[in-house]
Amino acid sequence: MKALLGIDLGTTGIRATLLGTAGEVLARRSRGYDASRSWVDPAAGEAQAEASIFRAAVSSIIGEAMEAAGLGPSAVQALALSAMAPDAVAVDADSEALMPCILWMDRRAAAEADEVRARIGEQRVRQLSGNPIDPYYGLIKALWIRNHLPGAYRRAAKILSLKDYLLGRFTGRLLTDVSHAGLYGIAYDIRNNRWDTEVLGELGMDPDKLPDALPGDEIAGTLTTAAASELGLKAGTPVAAGGIDSAAGYLACGCLEAGQSAMVLGSSSCWGICTDTALWPTGMNITRAPWNPGGYLINASLAAGGMVLAWLLQLFRSGGQAAAAAAAQDTGRLDSLEEQAAAVPIGSGGLFTLPHFLGERAPLWDPDARGVLFGLHPGHGPAHLYRSAMEGIALSFYRNALLLRGAGVETDGRIRVTGGWGASRLLRRILADVLNRTVDCVREARSSDYGAAWLAGKAAGVFPDYAALREPGCITETVEPSATAHRRYTRLYDRIYRELYPGIRALYPRLRELPLAADE
Repeated sequence: MKALLGIDLGTTGIRATLLGTAGEVLARRSRGYDASRSWVDPAAGEAQAEASIFRAAVSSIIGEAMEAAGLGPSAVQALALSAMAPDAVAVDADSEALMPCILWMDRRAAAEADEVRARIGEQRVRQLSGNPIDPYYGLIKALWIRNHLPGAYRRAAKILSLKDYLLGRFTGRLLTDVSHAGLYGIAYDIRNNRWDTEVLGELGMDPDKLPDALPGDEIAGTLTTAAASELGLKAGTPVAAGGIDSAAGYLACGCLEAGQSAMVLGSSSCWGICTDTALWPTGMNITRAPWNPGGYLINASLAAGGMVLAWLLQLFRSGGQAAAAAAAQDTGRLDSLEEQAAAVPIGSGGLFTLPHFLGERAPLWDPDARGVLFGLHPGHGPAHLYRSAMEGIALSFYRNALLLRGAGVETDGRIRVTGGWGASRLLRRILADVLNRTVDCVREARSSDYGAAWLAGKAAGVFPDYAALREPGCITETVEPSATAHRRYTRLYDRIYRELYPGIRALYPRLRELPLAADE
């Protein structure tokens, strides 16, 4: 039996899917990371991890999936990786990490973002890359490495994303894909798929330290003998360039053509809309589609989403909180708290949540933003807080939807959802009502690892195209919006929600000025 392997490295864990050559799932496995070797300081906005954590996780998950499918090393015809992004790690010519990997939610590079604004300017960056200036972007992180880790920068052959660090370890080639290049932002000429050397020169950034970008379904290299031994696969196995996790998730949902859209509801929340024109609304994150280099993805991406819900579950549950939260996501079982929250009326009893736990991405792009519960009173209980968090996620997406509409971006009125929190019926209902769109839930297996396996299959010539991903049989449930509920939500947005963030925006930077130690 022959198989295609897709691996996704998420924020809290890793998944792998083995597909047969007809696209059927042969095995799927998931596991968490060794968190003891990572460092996250939420108060300081810092998040990094030893790159070797992820390398070990890939090796383990492949072994588990291969054993579950009963396959030997030579069965895999091709593989591809997708991963959280953007992140940044300096590597030498052998793809050895010279530093810990700076993760996507890291916000420490605020000064570097200010430097780019001063030297290049927002308008020029948007015109070139389609994206804003923010510490989130990979090139801003690379500038931080240059400024604060000059030894690592000087020794670096390339500064790569996490996925591309692994690609280099496995194939010996230091490359990226077009979707990851979009999340470098700043000096990436997204129309022409190349680095703008003039902008890089003005920033004092060496262009040779940035990787060339390939389509996600193009072979980037083959497994070296050492990598094959480490992974339990056959030397010479083709490895596709892959893509960012959200884009692979959109692909898994069958979001392929202009006007189609999908959501990946994981620790963060991403809503992607396909377009074949360079129509880029201000405030969105823009990348190329890894399966279609001529097309673009407009990403209305929230920094947090499921992370807020998991945090609440950890507060409310007794014992085994994290494991229970993960089980609720993975199996889709209705939690009693979700059932109670479904009975709470729209508006959560006058409680509003700003889910900006990690700063915010589209469309605010504010690294200083933090979460807010507005309207708390003694009558509120756990169900109100839980529903309010879901409504806050949906209303944040609605803010993006208004910008998309104002910019003339057309969608087909349907959203396919995947990701761990896509299993929540209540969240799907709230999203449908707030956005006034039909929400289709795809089968659990249709996540980013599944999309990565399809990229591998296309790269290896096993799949001629991606048309089969649009087949209706992958939909497990459809939620139609309620016109009455939508009117209620728009009133809540207009009267309260849209004013909350602007009303306190000026206070957020002061949080950075507060002493963190109790004795200061």
